[in-house]
Amino acid sequence: MTNPTTHWWCTAPGVAERRTETLPEPGPGEVRVRVAFTAISPGSNLHVWRTGGYGPGGASVPEDLVYMGSGIVERAGSGVTAVAAGDRVVIRGVGHQAAIVVPEARVVRIPDGLTLRDAALSYLPSWSVSALHLGRYAAAETVVVTGLGLVGCSAALVAERMGARVLGLDVDPVRVGSAATLGLGRSEEHTS
Repeated sequence: MTNPTTHWWCTAPGVAERRTETLPEPGPGEVRVRVAFTAISPGSNLHVWRTGGYGPGGASVPEDLVYMGSGIVERAGSGVTAVAAGDRVVIRGVGHQAAIVVPEARVVRIPDGLTLRDAALSYLPSWSVSALHLGRYAAAETVVVTGLGLVGCSAALVAERMGARVLGLDVDPVRVGSAATLGLGRSEEHTS
């Protein structure tokens, strides 16, 4: 049995098209999730929107605007143990679509008290934690974040919560101001 679902695709630079697709039943180790919220990346998604593709030259349309989201598990395939039907989950690598079938490893159950809307962005801070681990961060060190866009601010906030003194640098005064409103330890505009 298959189910119809809607999915937004970038079909040309600056053009999005909603398509109806057939969604298969989840197979072994897969789950079907009814998507509640998806996030739009101001970096990769907007690059695809402007150019038509993820590559440096763009134009590999149609292109899926894949990022992150949240939803509710509708059905689990055989062998799935981490989630069950009715569980609220975060989905890694979801496009802007109504439903998706993904491997169990791409979903994580959302804890009570966290809304589906807020959970849709939870994958982003995991990148920041990974960057701190790769940089061999130790408690109470100073962390310098260059670029205070979405990912940079996320990294700065995670580092600060982990006990770092954070210095944020950006050439864009709007980003510097936005970082300051988030309560980052110190944000400075680089003027050279």
